[in-house]
Amino acid sequence: MQARITQLMDLLLLAPDIQEEILFMQATPGAQPLSERTLRAVLKSLDWPAQREWWHQLLPEVVKARSALAAK
Repeated sequence: MQARITQLMDLLLLAPDIQEEILFMQATPGAQPLSERTLRAVLKSLDWPAQREWWHQLLPEVVKARSALAAK
């Protein structure tokens, strides 16, 4: 339980603009294309510019996954 709380609290270390993008993402019913585990790659660095680079590399995969799930 404590490890899970730590994982979730780590999301607060994301750059504010990334947090905002995640919060305002459109939800696809019955799908979760973006998980906490996926975001761990972005959290490899606490440097916000580095996080933004990771995020922009990850974002096309997230969009593609969301599109595929919406087509089902």
